[in-house]
Amino acid sequence: MTRTILAGTLPLFLLTFIGCAGNGGTSISDDAPLPTAPGDESPAEAEDKPYLYGMEAVDALYSGYGEGAPQGRGPSQGMIAERGNAYLNERFPRLDYIIEASVAESGETEDDVWYAKFVTSTGEFVVEVHPEWAPHGAARFRELIEEGFYDGCRFFRVVDGFMAQVGMHGDPEVNARWQNNTIPDDPVKVSNTRGRVTFATSGPDSRTTQFFITFNDNSFLDAQGFAPIGEVIDAVPADEPAEETAETPAEESPEPTESPN
Repeated sequence: MTRTILAGTLPLFLLTFIGCAGNGGTSISDDAPLPTAPGDESPAEAEDKPYLYGMEAVDALYSGYGEGAPQGRGPSQGMIAERGNAYLNERFPRLDYIIEASVAESGETEDDVWYAKFVTSTGEFVVEVHPEWAPHGAARFRELIEEGFYDGCRFFRVVDGFMAQVGMHGDPEVNARWQNNTIPDDPVKVSNTRGRVTFATSGPDSRTTQFFITFNDNSFLDAQGFAPIGEVIDAVPADEPAEETAETPAEESPEPTESPN
């Protein structure tokens, strides 16, 4: 059964887990009537779009379809699981998507912070992953990225003021392989505030592939067991350059060398 979440006072079927490439939930077959999607932007309009970074890229994700079916007019997770990108391309062509996800930088041990880079149709952002926050979730996130699972996935559920959800693969066969490949829950150690990245769930120990990024303070999700695994930042932090001292004759005092900004 899908888990019902209350966003403020309005019921939202938040994070149904039937699919990013497998989700452990029940597919939705009794869809609400689907709208005729607006057409894609013209090439000229696409060229005018700025290339964004960090949460600006997340904030720019197309949200015109709103909440998913059957609660809203957006995509049905059941239909995504059944037909994949064929369904999304036909009915919801304006959805933004992940072009490529990669591990940008690893820590020395599995417990160290590491960085995942997401190149998307709106720009790019980096997720600073904290295994100490949610070790099972962080390990699954890395597994999926290294397998290339997220490449091509649509942000199929983008609700203004709430969150952006992604993680159902465009190939139904890939989704099916992951449907029952769940991971144990992690305790909630940090809050679901703006920019935090959290796996979707449909109940205890049901996380598979879907995750969401919070737009605002969604700390009401903490008590419901949604454990963040990381947070969105603009780019992988650069290493601090080591200070260098120019070689000078022994009788002269060395002058400090400015570090590049």
